[in-house]
Amino acid sequence: MFVNVWIESPDTGNQLLVVNRNCMRQNILDYIERKCQLKERLKREGALLDLADEEGNLRHLPLYHPRQNATFLLTQKATYIPVVITRNDDGTLKPFEPVPTSLKTNQDFMAQLNAQFEVRTKPPAPTVTGRKGQSSSQAKSRKTERMSVLDEKDDFVGASKGTTPKKNGGKQGAKGKR
Repeated sequence: MFVNVWIESPDTGNQLLVVNRNCMRQNILDYIERKCQLKERLKREGALLDLADEEGNLRHLPLYHPRQNATFLLTQKATYIPVVITRNDDGTLKPFEPVPTSLKTNQDFMAQLNAQFEVRTKPPAPTVTGRKGQSSSQAKSRKTERMSVLDEKDDFVGASKGTTPKKNGGKQGAKGKR
C-alpha cells in the first residue's frame, strides 16, 4: 500500500506526494529529500529528516536501521509531514521544523511537535535501574552473591563462572541408569 506525504517544493508549492511504503526506510527518506529539494540543506546543516503524522507525532525514522522495511513503520493511507531536525554547534537540538511552511501557523500541530522536542531535550535520569526497580549496583552485588554461593557448594560438578552447574552428587557419569 501507500502513504501520502505533504511536501512543499519551490517548483510546485504544496502538494501530496504518494509514496510506496513497501520499501526500505532510507529509500523513502531519500525520495522525499529529492522531491522537496532538501538534500543540500540537510548536508550543509548536518540535519536529519523525519516524518510526523497529521497530529504532530514524530515517527522517529532516523532511529531505525536504513534497510528496515517502512511497512512496519508507517500506517497505510495515512498522511505524513516531513520534519527537519537540526542541532546547534554545541550538539543540542534546535526546535523541530516542518517542511511545509504553512504548518508553522497551525498551533495544534506545532504544540504537539514542540512537546516532543521538550521531551528529547530533557537530561536523562541520573540512575539506571535494573529488574524490579533495583539499581545496577544492587543487581551486580546480587549476581556476585549467587556466584559465591555456587562456588562454595561442593556437590556441583563443573560450577565455574559463566557455565551451568550440574548436580549429580559428586558421581561422574550416570550412564545406563534411568
